[in-house]
Amino acid sequence: MLPRMYMDYTYNENLRIELEGTFNLREISGYDGSLGKVAPGLLFRSDHLGRLTDSDVDQMRRLNIKSFIDLRTEKEADAQGKYPAELLIDATRHHISMIDISANYELARGEAGKEYIFNRYVEMLTFGRDNIARVFKTIASHQSGGLLFHCAVGKDRTGIVAALLLETLRIDRSQIIADYAATQRAMDRFQAWLAEVAPEEIEKIRDVAPIILGSREVDMARTLNFLDAQYGSPISYLAEIGIEEGEIEIIRDRYLL
Repeated sequence: MLPRMYMDYTYNENLRIELEGTFNLREISGYDGSLGKVAPGLLFRSDHLGRLTDSDVDQMRRLNIKSFIDLRTEKEADAQGKYPAELLIDATRHHISMIDISANYELARGEAGKEYIFNRYVEMLTFGRDNIARVFKTIASHQSGGLLFHCAVGKDRTGIVAALLLETLRIDRSQIIADYAATQRAMDRFQAWLAEVAPEEIEKIRDVAPIILGSREVDMARTLNFLDAQYGSPISYLAEIGIEEGEIEIIRDRYLL
């Protein structure tokens, strides 16, 4: 069971942006912390953008996003579809493949499945640290308009970046965990869509879907506690992998009110 401090924040559903071609596009704003509140209209997180319709592209262009950070592998990007060209007319795609996080169905089955997501996140933080550093240096160097980061479904790699970014902004941890857990609604929609367009694929994962596509508060809480125990704090982890104090301050100055 989660400590009480992780249970006293309710996710604001108004942060969700509903499009035809995405399941998990959300604005990151309004969260409170010891240094202030996350500014509106500047930070976004999502699943991949290869299914966007023309109407979706028009809506996304109104968000004024100038930097897109793509956390997928090249193989994923090729398989899932390229960005619509209109998104990049006056914006930049930064491709930073954080780590190959392909699902291992066998590890997700049985008793070991209870540890599966937490273990994958520790693996990501340990072996993907160089590219996590590249992501944060890219965030620090971004200067105008909005910034969006995404992976394939917007849960794991995107969830880790979002959590580290909100920790950098010193947002209350209950809100960080709620932001992660809000992906569960998107995963439910994704499974329903997959059952329609590729029922054979949903059959492959049906028994492990609650693990593979789960977005449980406890997994993010354990991950942040791991960073506390191993490095002193998530911010100390970022310092360990090469993010300078000046870069942290730039991020805070830009994204906090």
